[in-house]
Amino acid sequence: MFYFPGIHPGRDRIIAATGAGGKSSCLNYLSRQLQQQGKRVLLTTTTRIYRPAPDHLGSLIYRLIDHDLSTLLWHSPPPGTITVAGHPDSNPEKLLGIEPSLPKQLIEHHIYDNILIEADGSKHLPLKAPSEKEPVIPENCQVVIGITGWQGLQQKAAPAHTHRWPYFSKVTGLQSGDSFTAEALCRLINSDNGLFKNTHKPCRKIWLINQLDKQEDRIHACHLARQVQLLSPDIPHCLLARFGCSHPWLKSADAYFVSSYDPAKEQ
Repeated sequence: MFYFPGIHPGRDRIIAATGAGGKSSCLNYLSRQLQQQGKRVLLTTTTRIYRPAPDHLGSLIYRLIDHDLSTLLWHSPPPGTITVAGHPDSNPEKLLGIEPSLPKQLIEHHIYDNILIEADGSKHLPLKAPSEKEPVIPENCQVVIGITGWQGLQQKAAPAHTHRWPYFSKVTGLQSGDSFTAEALCRLINSDNGLFKNTHKPCRKIWLINQLDKQEDRIHACHLARQVQLLSPDIPHCLLARFGCSHPWLKSADAYFVSSYDPAKEQ
């Protein structure tokens, strides 16, 4: 059964992920969910992504397109498949992005059912704010998933675990050594230069906290998320997650808040 709160497989055709702390693992999870619904999924980027590792999504990929994209991307795959695409990069472990106008064209011509796009980079750090040139949101994007890593939030604010620290500090108002507050996260989420930069209506926003490996962390993250939601009316869905592992976990903050009263329901 498809489960990703805030996303409708048939309606939400172009979906982008921004932020830090698990964009690739989040979109890998979502691509598998869509594949299991019989969707033709394209996983790509408008910036850069790592080539899929064989021990993760790699074994599930129907085809990897890393050359002649102008031709091969237009060959429609069979239902229930995942295609990964990007131009060759100087780093052989990475793929370069496609034009932000291309997903719209591919959807309009019914080549794919769903296109998932990594729209910025984070250098494997759990937190970030975008620079002037990012994120690169594709045309006609219907959902942006803004991701924040709990490994960063559970520490004091610091450049060591924050990509583009000067931008992050300016947007959030946090200095190195400060504790994270709901107010600071609201500034990151709601600022025109924050997590959802370049996201314009009617595109919807989902905030996702990843890297929640322990139940104790999930409880703390849930309470923090609910505080942030009260101050962020444009964020109807806040999700808690653990991706990038053999047993991924995903739940809406509201649903987890209810289930946390009964540990037997929290699996």
